Amino acid sequence: MTKRNNDNPKMSINNTPARRLVGKKLANKWTVIKLLERPPGATGGTFSASYVVRSEDGKKAFLKAMDYTEALRSKDPARRLQRLTEEYNFERDVLEKCRSQRLSRVVRVLDVGTIPATTPNDPSSVVQYLIFELADGDIRAYTPAGKKPLLAWHLRRLHQAAAALQQLHYRGIAHQDVKPSNVLVFDREELKLADLGRASDRRNASPFDTFNIAGDRTYAPPELLYGEIHKNWDARRLACDMYLLGSMVIYFLAGTSMTHLLLKRLDKRFHPMKWDGTYKDVLPYIGHEFCCIIREIKGSIPDRYSDEIGQTIEQLCNPDPERRGHPKCVSLTSVAMRYSVQRYISVFDRLAKRAEYDMKLVPIRSGHGCPKP
Repeated sequence: MTKRNNDNPKMSINNTPARRLVGKKLANKWTVIKLLERPPGATGGTFSASYVVRSEDGKKAFLKAMDYTEALRSKDPARRLQRLTEEYNFERDVLEKCRSQRLSRVVRVLDVGTIPATTPNDPSSVVQYLIFELADGDIRAYTPAGKKPLLAWHLRRLHQAAAALQQLHYRGIAHQDVKPSNVLVFDREELKLADLGRASDRRNASPFDTFNIAGDRTYAPPELLYGEIHKNWDARRLACDMYLLGSMVIYFLAGTSMTHLLLKRLDKRFHPMKWDGTYKDVLPYIGHEFCCIIREIKGSIPDRYSDEIGQTIEQLCNPDPERRGHPKCVSLTSVAMRYSVQRYISVFDRLAKRAEYDMKLVPIRSGHGCPKP
């Protein structure tokens, strides 16, 4: 039996206007053909529903429909609706910015629109939507549990992820929420970053700029968990993205995040929820566990790659943000250059080519390197 909402017994949680779009004809000749149910254990998505849509010429795409029903049930619906509208408008604007500048490693928005109210004077029946190019799936579908990943394939995807971040950073955008579910694969080979809803734009205020942690806490760099917030935009935002890129290396190798490994090993006295001192004082304890993790990770990598991959993780995920980044950059006076991922595009490309050669994969095609920012 479906649970009914006490305030509106006629509308169940799973029967909102945003979840009744199958069969609808949208503007620009899109047709909604399938509702995508959230997988078990999925996080986020409380205020949206996902669909597959089809254009008149048969092209399939992904639709994200905003669902404001829960906001209308809140204690202050007017403010909650205002907040959600601001978030939608920011995401739409930053996506349009990426599309206009043709960022090839960021999932492209194909269309935006609004379905008018189907019930007079009912704001919840107005549905705003975004339509994106349709991926094969996120990166989790290509790292099945219990199987050793193909090192060459993962290194090539890391090369593409670094290129994606560089494209965003070059335009003054920090992603802030790089994690497996937001890393999508197209045609089994091409990686693109998705979900810019928690991004930060140097030139335009984001609804999440006031949050200590804009993205998923389980992937966040440790300094943010302890409330160590740098006032400089580059130091705070770009250093976060750099850490998240390093954590993707950990995900490919160990199936989890660097943050999870750190908190799992750390004595409970030093956990963010327990610690009431400064980040500077707790940093030596975090640093010790961090070094142990690096040693263990290196032990799981073939010798031919272990040193360089280990060094790369250590540089990207260093818990001390002042030491995070490439050794040739950490002393630079330009904060943006200090936290640049440009060098790691080359690092992952070189490692991927080595692994592709070792695995006797198909010859590397001309122009297979990263796109220009």
